[in-house]
Amino acid sequence: MLGNIITHNDVAYHVLHQKLIHHFAERVDTEPRREYIEMFQQWCGADIVIQSGTHFMFCETITDMDLDVTD
Repeated sequence: MLGNIITHNDVAYHVLHQKLIHHFAERVDTEPRREYIEMFQQWCGADIVIQSGTHFMFCETITDMDLDVTD
């Protein structure tokens, strides 16, 4: 299934889920808890988590892409 595809450090990733950073904190004004992030990562099957300014993106690395171009 194609969804959001991003590149980060010249590697392509399929974004499985995006969640606001504060969803992983106990309160809006506290830092996110690493164990909460890791539990969600494991649940959704992401192999990497990339942080943007406001979100965590739970991603699957695209290791090999077959492009079938037909006319």
